[in-house]
Amino acid sequence: MAGSEKQNRLPTVASSFLQYLAGELTAEWPDLARYLKISDAELHKIKSDNIGHEREAIYQMLIHWKRKEGPHATHAVLAEALWNANRRDLSYTAWEEEDRTWERLTKTATSSEKVKSSSKSEISTDTTTSANWFGLEDLPSTSYRKGGEHFAKRVVDASSVFDQHKGIKKLKTANDQLNKMKVQTDCTGETPRTGKKSMHFQDDVSKEGTNSVSSELVGKKKTFVKELRMAYRTCFSAIHPIPTDSEKQFSVEKIFVDRGIDSLNSDNSTLSRNKTGRRLCSYYDMFNDNGAIKPTRRILEGNVGCGKSIFTLQLAYDWTEQVPGSPVAKFEIFILLQCKKLINASTTARAVKNELLPPDSVIDENDVQEILDHFSGLIVVDSFEECFNQEISQRCDLNGIILGKKLKNFESILATRSSFLPKDYVSHTKLFKLNGFDEEAQDQYISKVALLENSNCSAVRIKKRLQHSLVVQALFHIPLFFAMFAHMASMDSWDDISLSVSKVFQHAKSCLLMHMHKKVNVKGPENFDQQSQISLQKLAFDSLCQGRNEFDWNKSDLQEKIGPGYYHKCIQNGFLYEENLWNNGACGHITKVQFIHSLFCQWFAAGYASLRIQREDLFHVYEVVDVLKPNDLHFIYRFICTVNNNSLQKFLLFAKIRGYEQECRLLANVERGGSYRKLPPFDRLTIINMCPGPFYTMINGDPTFKTICRTQLLHIASLQHE
Repeated sequence: MAGSEKQNRLPTVASSFLQYLAGELTAEWPDLARYLKISDAELHKIKSDNIGHEREAIYQMLIHWKRKEGPHATHAVLAEALWNANRRDLSYTAWEEEDRTWERLTKTATSSEKVKSSSKSEISTDTTTSANWFGLEDLPSTSYRKGGEHFAKRVVDASSVFDQHKGIKKLKTANDQLNKMKVQTDCTGETPRTGKKSMHFQDDVSKEGTNSVSSELVGKKKTFVKELRMAYRTCFSAIHPIPTDSEKQFSVEKIFVDRGIDSLNSDNSTLSRNKTGRRLCSYYDMFNDNGAIKPTRRILEGNVGCGKSIFTLQLAYDWTEQVPGSPVAKFEIFILLQCKKLINASTTARAVKNELLPPDSVIDENDVQEILDHFSGLIVVDSFEECFNQEISQRCDLNGIILGKKLKNFESILATRSSFLPKDYVSHTKLFKLNGFDEEAQDQYISKVALLENSNCSAVRIKKRLQHSLVVQALFHIPLFFAMFAHMASMDSWDDISLSVSKVFQHAKSCLLMHMHKKVNVKGPENFDQQSQISLQKLAFDSLCQGRNEFDWNKSDLQEKIGPGYYHKCIQNGFLYEENLWNNGACGHITKVQFIHSLFCQWFAAGYASLRIQREDLFHVYEVVDVLKPNDLHFIYRFICTVNNNSLQKFLLFAKIRGYEQECRLLANVERGGSYRKLPPFDRLTIINMCPGPFYTMINGDPTFKTICRTQLLHIASLQHE
């Protein structure tokens, strides 16, 4: 009896198979250890005993599990742990190895143990069918009876795996799936030999009677993954922090800073727009969730220039280079596409084939589709705002991915601007937001720049140079601008522009335009009615007038005032951005529009102020000057210095009447020169003694325009004496 029970016991995993797994596992092996119920202390000891020998550490971990579990160290347990650790390919292999083990056992079984007639059989037709499906058809019928515990366990394990993982069509009951197999019993009661069925995880059973992943498809998948990694290496190794300098490029991991991501969800069941979200320690935490249901759909929002595209390329780097510890490295397949590459493709498979695979690839569109259907992974869609229009997104698989109807076996991340969140989404979607650079992130990036730029400029020197520029200080929190200026500040040419508000701002504007045009595939600016531009300039000027405090507009009102065409262009260029806000009075959301930064508002306002000053007679210029706050007037004046020389000369005449002509002329020289070397040497006492009276004068608690101008000149003088 004991010998019979031993014969029908579940076979344990062979050491040779564990050795094979040790060569296939990578960064995910610590997670596998935990799914195999190996404690952190045991795992730490295994790592310590095998420092520098990862493969041996993995093998010793698996051997330790086998010894610890004894007869319970089965292929089924190992397969489920591999599945949970996001190694679905090895999970399939474990199931297939168990089938091969059972096949070897049945070949050694004696013929006397086989059932010769249906009268001796105590197995029902359903059980026979189930046994055939799970690869047990070669065992004697007595084995079904005595090994019933094994068979029931495999059904339960399969059901739990089906229910726990997205992208796999759930089994309502094990028999619902098993009854799809058309297994018949011959007149002797023996189950016909229809071929071994390996355990698999697929949506439907094929008409041919088998749906296992073929070795041919596994081979195609390996080629597919290899070609994807080649494509991503091309993308993430050519980042241009200075858009106007095509020769200066870096790999994404050299410049990426892991900071400033907030989780905006209040719970795991609703998509919350809680603006004061929980700050994540790392983007790794986006993939950690302690809720009852693991989210497979994520949305990453952020304003223009916050680094969404750089973030997606960092994910591609993690997967391509299999970065240890990164949760992205565990996915079998990683797909990164921009929306503009999806909107013209009828299927995701076609977009992947056309945009990511080389032209001479042996993998065709049908192969891509089959791979996406049979394997799991992560798909990242960047720049959703490009196809936020519902009609456009219906032309591709994008809507289905967001709603969880397409690529169900894939997790997804949708990167979009904050004002272009999808209206519909699958439940349990997690929402995250990129909030730009804080001071610690700025210091980290400057340190990276000091190492990357082969110059004698240290991190301390770069930071000091950046702090000298008035415009850069205002744009510090926007990563797109900060990154560009940090690289520029490491070069000697930085001194030629750093003092000029106009020149530094023009670089920022050019950077934004090139960034946006590249994303939306716009070749160049379009011509619009000049009146539309003047209308926006006037709105910007009016918003800065004292007492107005109107820094945003209703979308419909703004479109009516400047025209829908020019409005769309400003949104497209990134000068304006939309934000959906809750209106208690209307009991619904309204769309507000504002400038990306106050400097852009002041730049547009300078255009209108320049026209007004040029048109007005000298004694009415005060109508333009006196309605502005001193700080806004200071920036507008410095923009006017390079916009319109006629307006500048008239403003200088007005400044002479007001008593601050000399300060204005000196600032005009700064704007037009911008370099220490192009300015005459300044002396602090000379500046202080330019005009009689107290140096710091205030009006209603704010410094006057004259005080601001003299402060800036003193700042310039201090730089020249360093």
